[in-house]
Amino acid sequence: MQDSDGFTNLRKEKNSSSQILQKINTGKQVEVLDQNGDWWLVISKKGKKGYVHKSRIKSE
Repeated sequence: MQDSDGFTNLRKEKNSSSQILQKINTGKQVEVLDQNGDWWLVISKKGKKGYVHKSRIKSE
């Protein structure tokens, strides 16, 4: 994850006005489940599933 704020929001739906499920700190790893479109479905290390905008994800 990469973001200038130091965290990225994990959201319930595929849009930036959707409910925030969790804040994921920059540099934390997530598992990507679906990469279709601009919003990717991921699962955090805490086991929460949600959407993150693809611009926030840095692949290794």
